[in-house]
Amino acid sequence: AVQARINGFFKIDPPAARLLCERGTQPLGEGLMFSTDPRLRFISSSAAGHEEFCAFVKAIEAPSCLILAEDGVPRDEAELQKRISLHRNLRVEHLPGGHHLHMEKQAPDVARIIADFFATRWQSLETIK
Repeated sequence: AVQARINGFFKIDPPAARLLCERGTQPLGEGLMFSTDPRLRFISSSAAGHEEFCAFVKAIEAPSCLILAEDGVPRDEAELQKRISLHRNLRVEHLPGGHHLHMEKQAPDVARIIADFFATRWQSLETIK
């Protein structure tokens, strides 16, 4: 199971793969089976289109933080920049790493960014009611 995660769509280091497998597998006979929902690998047909998604983003009032992994989920960069530009109070951080960077060696950087975001934005949250 760990090796399958290491070699999966999102590359991940062995310790993080082991964590995912500990909580994402269940016994099956003498082996294991993944207990995650396989539908999570695909974009839902009911997912919002770009314009609908942009309308949602534009309506967000709360301060928000987006951490983007350099080698994370493949994305349309122009579409992403359009969505980012619509958010009125968004902090964007870029970190090296992949989709699971919060579980790998970048975890302290992710934690620092989140802690700093809450420390500096908490006052802003008080004004939104």
